[in-house]
Amino acid sequence: MYKLIAFDLDGTVADTLADLAASVNQALKKRGLTTYPDEDYKHFVGNGVDNLIKNVLKSNFMPALADEVKADFSSYYAGHSMDFTRDYDGMVDLLARLSSDGIMTAVISNKPDAFVPRILG
Repeated sequence: MYKLIAFDLDGTVADTLADLAASVNQALKKRGLTTYPDEDYKHFVGNGVDNLIKNVLKSNFMPALADEVKADFSSYYAGHSMDFTRDYDGMVDLLARLSSDGIMTAVISNKPDAFVPRILG
């Protein structure tokens, strides 16, 4: 019997891709940079916001620009992190069932701490 099961937040517990994409695109647009379709973000996410910004900037990457885009992203995402984000079907029930069966659960994220409670509700 398992005592603890850990889940990744983004892409496992909740579909957060559209809000991440919209927020990064807003930051890119503000700087006059190329934006991307939501689908492309599947290849950009996965190792935190710093790497996300580095991945979208590609050949335009410069540390100062990355810092500006990250700040714009964070500001926009703070007010829009739940516009499209949804739990995957069955995840809330699964977490509740595991809890009722006496199995501890943990949700892991490399998001800044301020955003996690909003998504987990």
